[in-house]
Amino acid sequence: MRRGIGLLLTVAGVAILVHFIVLALIPGRVMATALSRIGADGGVNQMIFPPLPDASSRGVIRPSPDLLYSVCAFDLSGGPVEISVPITKDAYASLALYSDVTDNFFVVNDTQAPFDSIEIVLVSGTERPQTDIPIIKSPSETGLALVRMLATSPEDAAKADAIRRTGSCRPFASPAPPEAMPAPPPPAPKPE
Repeated sequence: MRRGIGLLLTVAGVAILVHFIVLALIPGRVMATALSRIGADGGVNQMIFPPLPDASSRGVIRPSPDLLYSVCAFDLSGGPVEISVPITKDAYASLALYSDVTDNFFVVNDTQAPFDSIEIVLVSGTERPQTDIPIIKSPSETGLALVRMLATSPEDAAKADAIRRTGSCRPFASPAPPEAMPAPPPPAPKPE
């Protein structure tokens, strides 16, 4: 009887251990695969614009056929990245950011944007670039930005496609500091 309980506890312990190892490894593998595919399609820190999804599309897991997707594999190791998503008043649009282990750490949609675009500067660590654009801190140096735009008809799709192509994902360029005053000329040498 004791031998049976010991075996049962050992099997349960191994099962629990395997379960947690799988849970720890799978998200990183899923995102690494997604980032390598997206990076191969367009590189990092730049937006790519896949066509409207159909039954064979799997760039995004189970994509909605009435949403146009734009994606950017970001890498913050070289500094902040600026993401801009154009929006219109008559169609849904959203920006979602995912860390390197698939955690969704930021989402904003068109109804929350104060202007005609969603703009953010994505940073890692303690960086605080000088800008009026909202700064979002990423929990990882690499990850994924996913833009969704509603397109319920072929006409909507054509219009949304033209609008989304004005969006961007690029290294952030800090505004130039104000020009410094020129240094005064050195004093004239004293006669000897």
